[in-house]
Amino acid sequence: MAVIDYSGVKKYEGCVLELREYNGRDDSDFYAVCVDTELGEIVCVEYATTRAGGGGDARIDITEENYRAYLKKAYQKRLESAIFCDRNKAKEVVKGKMVVVVRGRKVPLGTVGELFWEREENYSKYHNMWSGRNVRIGIKDKDGNVWWTYKDNVEVADSTDYCTSVKELRKRLKQKMSREYSTLFRKAKTQYV
Repeated sequence: MAVIDYSGVKKYEGCVLELREYNGRDDSDFYAVCVDTELGEIVCVEYATTRAGGGGDARIDITEENYRAYLKKAYQKRLESAIFCDRNKAKEVVKGKMVVVVRGRKVPLGTVGELFWEREENYSKYHNMWSGRNVRIGIKDKDGNVWWTYKDNVEVADSTDYCTSVKELRKRLKQKMSREYSTLFRKAKTQYV
């Protein structure tokens, strides 16, 4: 059996992992935790409540094929997200990275060097982000010259140097997902049988 909502329509057949109940002050709501094989997500579906008449119903009925389809789609989505986040993190200007000056007027544009120092300066008596707060940085180029500018004036020289390989991201994600989701299916199967 799947989730049968108030109108009597069956949804998420073979995808129900768990049943939950939320008890409010006067009423209770009943939810089914289901896997969405198309989206690769776990969704909560309300199927009954004590606030109004009408009876919904749900039973745990997860199948291994649906669970595997969900895991495959979830893995793809989370891998894409992990790659996107890693690429953005590689572009962050932080101490120790090689940066290139792209704006400003005191340091020659195109100057490349290692960011070795940074300090937040506040030019206003009001301490909030809209009142003149800047981050001053120091850059040391390959010749040993030191240049002083603002963090907004530089970008990471080659962000691919600071990216994690896709192979390593896949390995981390597989480890994380196996820990997270292996117990979920086993728990549902013991309740279903």
